[in-house]
Amino acid sequence: MAHTPRETTSPQTGVLASHQSHSQSNAYAYDCQDPSRGLYHLPTDGHEAFLPALDCSLVYELTVTGTCQCFRTEIGVFRNKCVPDGNADGLYGTDKHGAFTVTKNWLCINGTCLNSLVGEHVLEISEEDREGHRYRLLLGGTGAKLALRIERWWNRTSTTPPYLSVTMHVLPAGTVSPLERWNAQCRDRENERLEQWLMPQIESLRCKVQREPEFLNPESQKQFVERNWLIIINLWADDWTTEYNRVILNTQLKTVAEKHAPEVLQWLQARIEMIRAAQRLDLQRPPREKLPPPPEREITAEETRALKLREAEVQAEDKIALTKQKLAKIAEGHREIDSQNDVDPELRERMKSELTESILEGEDDGNPTTSL
Repeated sequence: MAHTPRETTSPQTGVLASHQSHSQSNAYAYDCQDPSRGLYHLPTDGHEAFLPALDCSLVYELTVTGTCQCFRTEIGVFRNKCVPDGNADGLYGTDKHGAFTVTKNWLCINGTCLNSLVGEHVLEISEEDREGHRYRLLLGGTGAKLALRIERWWNRTSTTPPYLSVTMHVLPAGTVSPLERWNAQCRDRENERLEQWLMPQIESLRCKVQREPEFLNPESQKQFVERNWLIIINLWADDWTTEYNRVILNTQLKTVAEKHAPEVLQWLQARIEMIRAAQRLDLQRPPREKLPPPPEREITAEETRALKLREAEVQAEDKIALTKQKLAKIAEGHREIDSQNDVDPELRERMKSELTESILEGEDDGNPTTSL
């Protein structure tokens, strides 16, 4: 049995005596714990209670039970007094009416307060019995020991008894830890948002399936390919293959389609099978024979006469164009010579005559006029 504090007529004396006994040997806090049954005592004076290393693949249940009476020191004029300061259990303290309604965030695991662990979804309070002062905590193993500690608040000096009881049980293999459950819920919410974003694409494909339901019937597929195999190969094959790859290679889109519209995947696969069937028909078709070139037709006399007239017409047009070009060059040369005012007029006239004869005789045909 647990060691109990010495009875005295003064509660203050009794508290001081029990505190001294605990500080001397710590036997007061640990003489009743039984680790073989998962029972541990958690000191309320700020000392840590260590639990064995917890397997990472398992989930554990910690049950915190018990209450204690708290005392605080009042500073007097001549001497200090230790007076009662209410009661407390693992999670709550008493209010002015003695009810356990005041939250005491004083239980810490590995240096982190209980409320923070709950907020981080590392730990879950599975049962909260304020009347029976029993609180069940679920947490997954981390491979390391657990250090449990009760934080001391500023005005508390001791408690009776100086510990709370902690019982540890291993839950069956496969139990989901609070952190794993939270991660699974986060994944589910993310998948829901992803589905809402992808559903318009799925609905668009579903409308196409409804417009072409015959593609889901093997017999209708066969008849369609036999009638349109050439169009499938030359016109539709590329578009069908692109749309198939867009859905199948997108893992998220494919997963949403499998869940909400499996007929879309069947329809896409059916079109790929139709392409293959059309290609097989194309291979079975005999090769085309080359058509002989058309025989050359003999030209008639009228056509020969028309060709000669056309050729003479072209030659006449060339001569006219050449004459116009020469006249333009002569006029340009005369203007250039006339612009030379410092040259004797007789010399200018002789130069004009020589330039005209040279151009008309074709000596400088196609070349720039000789500079003066």
